[in-house]
Amino acid sequence: MWARRGRWFATQLGPNLRGSKMNEKILAATTLESIRSTTAHTEYLTSVNVATALSQLTKIRLYHNQHNPKQNDVDDLVIKLLAHLEHLLGTKPKQFDSRFTATLVHLLSKFSDKSMYISPESISRFEKVVSQVLNSAKIQPETVPLNDLSMIAWGLAKRSNNHINLAKVRSFVVQSLLYHLNQGSAAYSTRDLALLCWAIAKFPTEQSDPYRLNSSAFVPFEAIATAILRMDTSTFSSISPQSLSCLCLGFAHSTHSSPTVSQVLSLSLDHLVQSLPRYSCREISNIVWAFTKNWSDDVTCPPDISLKLSKVCQHLVSTMGELKAQEIANVCWSCAKLSVTHEPFFALVKQSLLHALSTPHIS
Repeated sequence: MWARRGRWFATQLGPNLRGSKMNEKILAATTLESIRSTTAHTEYLTSVNVATALSQLTKIRLYHNQHNPKQNDVDDLVIKLLAHLEHLLGTKPKQFDSRFTATLVHLLSKFSDKSMYISPESISRFEKVVSQVLNSAKIQPETVPLNDLSMIAWGLAKRSNNHINLAKVRSFVVQSLLYHLNQGSAAYSTRDLALLCWAIAKFPTEQSDPYRLNSSAFVPFEAIATAILRMDTSTFSSISPQSLSCLCLGFAHSTHSSPTVSQVLSLSLDHLVQSLPRYSCREISNIVWAFTKNWSDDVTCPPDISLKLSKVCQHLVSTMGELKAQEIANVCWSCAKLSVTHEPFFALVKQSLLHALSTPHIS
């Protein structure tokens, strides 16, 4: 998902030769000491240089944990780099476009990873810098491409933030999404829409958000579903399992039910059944659960839906050992709500449950 970000670090140049040469040196730095030495003179660093240095730090922390330097050493360098970003935001705001913002949000997620051993103070400072960038005049709903918008939204929605107003971010994301879709922009993919659907459903709302109450709250989800249905069949068929799972979960968590959303979820179930080997157990259970959650309690499940769920159960029989408890629960609940029976699957579920109950657990 983030491979393009790595290429961006390697190819994006600063505003002058000094900036580009500096980026090459930072990319060649593989230790904390070399990164610190290369970035010692912050007055020569562009925003891209700072982002590259932060990216190099995440690689050291993730791939060389056996030689972890002291936490304070890393924190000091991170704080120094973030302070320079704040300085650049005030003096050279044009360097902070939507692509850079998406990259910065990605780096925040990386530094928030439990394996990074970065202090809460550093994370707090990072969040404040991201918040300042999001509030800058450079980032406007009409100017943010949907691929950047989706990465910003997804990156912020998947983690808790103490210094970023996520309700305000949601309002911004919805405005930008609707602007692009109303303009008939073709510059978006199923992946963009899937990530935005999931993120908007996860974000909290604020009192001033026009898309907060009653039917207005469902406007972005209806717009996403409509955009999906307008795509040609081959485009939707090329959607990745992860994106389809995100899309379905977004609709499910939004609690929005309409003929348009139901049609997208039905297409999603069809696509799943036709390509079951491509999907992980988690993605299968998420899509089945989302489809069933949208299903009205007053409508009897037709034979074709029962057959599709039976095919899912048959596939899961061969992967029962890979299923987690929540995934089993999702599929069982879906089958129960839609009155679908599959004896081999439920026999294995019963066997798995009895084994779990008879196995002592350490509290």
